[in-house]
Amino acid sequence: MIQMQQSRGVTASRGANATAVARPLTAIHGAGYTSSRMTTANQTYDPLNQSGRVTTPFAEPKTVDPPEKQMKMLESSIHRIVEESILANSKEEFRVALDKAKEAVNKEKSLIRQKEQSGMGESNNDLAFMVLFNLANQYVANGLFSEAMSSYQQLIKNRTFANIGRLRLNIANLHFRLGQYALALKQYRMALDQVPAHFTTLRTKIMQNIGLLFIKMGQYNDACTSFEFVMQEKPDFKTGMTYYLILLR
Repeated sequence: MIQMQQSRGVTASRGANATAVARPLTAIHGAGYTSSRMTTANQTYDPLNQSGRVTTPFAEPKTVDPPEKQMKMLESSIHRIVEESILANSKEEFRVALDKAKEAVNKEKSLIRQKEQSGMGESNNDLAFMVLFNLANQYVANGLFSEAMSSYQQLIKNRTFANIGRLRLNIANLHFRLGQYALALKQYRMALDQVPAHFTTLRTKIMQNIGLLFIKMGQYNDACTSFEFVMQEKPDFKTGMTYYLILLR
């Protein structure tokens, strides 16, 4: 009995002291770490928390076309818009044609500014003439004769443009349509002076218009003189009949 009690005492004393003994140095968990920070099978080792950062890929700088190429592209765009304007006119979409003509003029002005800023020389006269001449024609198609007259006047003031005589013919036709006969006669005569002699067809057309204008003004003798010139240069049935009817008066 005595031995059994001693055995129980030793066992009891060991059980009591077991909870007070410190964790041995060979413990699995390291100092300062808990089980919640241990990596699992579905996690990667990321002590600096790099996975939470959003990285932006390196963007390559955009290439900018040289000024020469930009201007060439703008010129091509202007040509395309003028073609679209003329096409719309042929389809009798006159308002669309006018809007396209205005757009081409604005782009051509932008092109001039770019050339001036870059010091790349003067503007393209052929392009400038084309856009402004088309604008004037589209104004006429829309019945905006005053605006058309202003556009034609701008063309005439630019001495670098060719075919000024033909432009004066267009201006004279506008004055004719507006009933401004004295101004029309002046422009017809100026056009006739500036058209070369070998342009026979154009010169006779101008003289026909002058003859018709004289009829409108009641100046029949002057009208006969104009039609006589036409019959000598390039006679046709319509002019001959008009001349004959005047002589019968």
